[in-house]
Amino acid sequence: PVFRDNPEKLSRALAELAHLPESVRNQRLHGDWSVDIEEGDRVFTNADPEEVDDFPIPISWRQVRVLDPAGHRSGFAIFAEDPNTGTWYCTLARHIEWRGKTVRATDIEGECDKYAPHSDYRYFASIYDNAENWFGAHAENNRGMWVPCILKNVEMSISLTRSAIVDKRLVFFRDGAALATREIYRAKRNDKTGKPEFKSLHSLDCVRYFCAQIPDPDPDWVGDTRQEEERMQEEANKCLMRSWKEADREYNRPISEIMKRRRAR
Repeated sequence: PVFRDNPEKLSRALAELAHLPESVRNQRLHGDWSVDIEEGDRVFTNADPEEVDDFPIPISWRQVRVLDPAGHRSGFAIFAEDPNTGTWYCTLARHIEWRGKTVRATDIEGECDKYAPHSDYRYFASIYDNAENWFGAHAENNRGMWVPCILKNVEMSISLTRSAIVDKRLVFFRDGAALATREIYRAKRNDKTGKPEFKSLHSLDCVRYFCAQIPDPDPDWVGDTRQEEERMQEEANKCLMRSWKEADREYNRPISEIMKRRRAR
């Protein structure tokens, strides 16, 4: 729209892009991102992800989060199950990145927690790739919160992912999971070895890990049945309790310590 509504900018843009092929110019100017992909090169041949418009996920649905941790770029995805149909939706696919910074496992988990419906939401399962034990020590300290997924047989995970897509057992949000669908189309095999190449396709890795161990139906799953007002009230009560505890500690603080603080001011 910036170019379309401004003839002068459009003219400059056309001049700057004149050396590019027509298809690439259309991508830049009109958002026409249709790309012809050679079927023989694709890892997921004949497995086109079904996309649906994003919709609010009921808080009672089972949700599984999957992490592909790494030092500079991690993949993160969330999956939600419709209990009435058994269909799983990939609702979110993201790359979490840090540049020029030393990253700790706690940093990555903190970023993952930001996508939770609320601060104390309990996922049905939290899965992480532990092939290089990058996240393992931290996850061990949070036993029950993160479960390792080590896939030795890559072709098996590809087959299971393809089946989930073709059978429509796994469907993708059009906006929230757009990164995952793009990476599914980008996944190629090496021309010489025929082996799949997943370099930098971190959200696709999350999809593979999930499809390798899609949870069985759980009729006893209750989820979070609280109303939003109840949750907000519980949060307020927690804050109030913390305030009372802090006030109580301050009241019982030794006089000598209080005088030291006053003199320091």
